[in-house]
Amino acid sequence: MSFTVTDFEDLLKIIEARPEWRSRLRRALFPEIDVPKALQALAEAQLRTEATLQRLEVGQKELKQDVGVLKQDVGVLKQDVSGLKRDVGILKGRSQEQDYYNKATSIFGRYLRKGHDASEAVADQLHEALQDGRITDAEYRQVLATDLLWGGEERQTKHPLILAMEASWLAETSDVVRAQTRANVLQRLGLTALAVVGGAQWTDAATELARAEHIVRITDRSIDPDSWQAAWSNVQDQHPD
Repeated sequence: MSFTVTDFEDLLKIIEARPEWRSRLRRALFPEIDVPKALQALAEAQLRTEATLQRLEVGQKELKQDVGVLKQDVGVLKQDVSGLKRDVGILKGRSQEQDYYNKATSIFGRYLRKGHDASEAVADQLHEALQDGRITDAEYRQVLATDLLWGGEERQTKHPLILAMEASWLAETSDVVRAQTRANVLQRLGLTALAVVGGAQWTDAATELARAEHIVRITDRSIDPDSWQAAWSNVQDQHPD
């Protein structure tokens, strides 16, 4: 049988008509390659690639799940740390309050004589003022919530004096405002009262506000003498008699 090849289509028809020539043609075109074996290896490689992709997909899903769980755990941890910081802050603040109460005589002894806890006496006067309508119930409760109400006599003049003190580990502007507000209520009742704020540390804003409002500043149980003099002079100017 003879064949005439005039174009590529003729060649294809011949190869299709004689399937046994295909392998010979492959060997002739690619003598260095075992084409069936290469195709088999390619197919196996494709299967391995697909299996690897499946494992990667499963791994990605598991990783996303693990990341999601990790994010939840981190969120819970942040909440726990935030709660712990808050609790530590509260404990430090209460420790400061107790420390100032226990050592009030020595802390204020330089400026006051006959120092004593004035809470009960102040409470009686507050109650009477509440009954008379001179203060509100909110003011009554606010003053009684003062960290330390300490009484005595100013050493130079022997003038009765009440200290309305707020104690915190970190003294902030809110502490200054509370002390000033509570001292003002006592002054309205005719008492000579100084606002006092004590802290192991102070923010810059609290320090500036305390200076501006003539608040006694205490740092680590040590009274700033300039702040005491400024506060005492301010009270004398307001109540010269």
